[in-house]
Amino acid sequence: MKAELIASHGHTVFHEPSKGFTLQIGCGANIAFESGIDTITTFRSADIAAGGQGAPFSPIADKALFPGYQAYLNLGGIANITILTPDGKWKAWDIGPCNQALNHLAMKTGQPYDAEGKLAASGVINRPVVDALISMFPYNGGQPKGLSNAEVQSSWIKYLNESDESTINLLAIVTEAIALMIHDHLQLFQGVTIKILVTGGGAHNTHLINRLNSLSATEHFTLHLPSSEIINYKECLLMAWLGHLTALGRSYGIAEVSGASRDTIGGALYKATR
Repeated sequence: MKAELIASHGHTVFHEPSKGFTLQIGCGANIAFESGIDTITTFRSADIAAGGQGAPFSPIADKALFPGYQAYLNLGGIANITILTPDGKWKAWDIGPCNQALNHLAMKTGQPYDAEGKLAASGVINRPVVDALISMFPYNGGQPKGLSNAEVQSSWIKYLNESDESTINLLAIVTEAIALMIHDHLQLFQGVTIKILVTGGGAHNTHLINRLNSLSATEHFTLHLPSSEIINYKECLLMAWLGHLTALGRSYGIAEVSGASRDTIGGALYKATR
C-alpha cells in the first residue's frame, strides 16, 4: 500500500515565536518530487502568525489518540507537558531543557546519550548548582510557553560548559534539576489523583523515571510508560495526525494552549508531480 500523504516536520533550526518566526529545515517540494507523494510541511508558522508559540502541538494527538489520562509528559530535547485541568480545560507548555542538556554532557564522555541514566546515577548532586539551573526556567503557572533550542544553548548549556563540576556529576545534577522542575509543574494537581502518560526518549532514562517516581511517592501521581513503539514513535504519530487535519482543512485547535489569538489551519502543501 502506497502512502497517500507525507507529513514532514523537519528539524527545527530556529524557533523564536516572540520575534514572529520559526524555521524547520526539510524541503517539502523536494520530498514530494522525489517520492511522488503529496507532502505537507511548515506546521507551526500559522499559529505563530496568529500570535501563538507555535507549540506545543502534542495536545492535538493526546486528545484524539491517547485518551484516558489527566496529563501527558513528553521527555524530549525539551520537556513539555499537556494537562487536563480539574475543571475540564486543556493546558500545555514547555517546562525546560531535558535530553538536549543530558545528551550534550553524555557526548563529553564519548557516548551519544546516557543509557538508562546509569552515568547520572553514579554522580554526586551539588544542590546549589541544581537550584541555579532551575532558576533559569521558573514555573509560570502553566501559561503557554515555548522554548527554543537557542534558549537552551544560551542558558543551561553555557552554564554547564563553564562549570568546574565533573561531567558525571553534572549529569546527576541536570537529571535532578529536570525531575524537580517537572514535579514542581505537577503541583497544579496537588491532592488530585492523576494518571500521566510519559513518552519521548527520556522515558527510557530509568534513573530519571525513578527520581520522578520517588518525588511523587507521597502524591497521587502515577506515571505510565507505554510500549516502546509508542515512546519512540509518538512524535511520528503526531505529525501524521497534523498532516491528516491539514488535508481535511481542519484547524489544529491549540489556540488555548499556544496563546494564539485564534485557531489556525497549519501546514504548507506541496503537490507531487504525477
